[in-house]
Amino acid sequence: MYHRVAVALLALLLSPTSPLRAQGEGLAPGTRVRVWPDCAPPPDSGAAPPCAPVVGQLLAIGPTSVLIQPEGRPAEALPRGASTRLEVSGGSRHHTLLGLGAGAVVGFGVGMILAARAGCDSGIFGDSENGEDEYLCGTYGIVAIPAGAALGAVVGRLISSERWRPSAASGAALRLTPSRERLTLSVALAF
Repeated sequence: MYHRVAVALLALLLSPTSPLRAQGEGLAPGTRVRVWPDCAPPPDSGAAPPCAPVVGQLLAIGPTSVLIQPEGRPAEALPRGASTRLEVSGGSRHHTLLGLGAGAVVGFGVGMILAARAGCDSGIFGDSENGEDEYLCGTYGIVAIPAGAALGAVVGRLISSERWRPSAASGAALRLTPSRERLTLSVALAF
């Protein structure tokens, strides 16, 4: 048992190493980002800076500042503090399924109201009071629910929102990878 640990440590020490380099998620210039600046007021001033996020294309990123090009405005250098958040755009998405579900619920409600106004005892599930139009009670639901769902799906497709994912935070990761020939130790730094 002890000789296996000693061999593993010896292999670790003798394994070829590569120089350490910073490894982030490779934010390239031109990437669409959202920066939430530090909202704490500087110690020498009583006025708090604006806390609204700034959205634009990344021009450069450094250890103390982030240079971005907001839409329709000149380039802006934002200080990078401990509470500054940097998020990367993950593209936009449509809300078709949410619209479909909401439209079906609204269509069910409209069908129930129309059936009740037509004299159906239990809405789209009931019988007609006069007995002649019993098939008409269920027809309100058969028409209103799919129509509401289709309309909701169209509206949900027209509404889109942008997805944001957080950028890699400062930190380090240590990975030990065994193979048949050697044991590799890698260190990844993100800042």
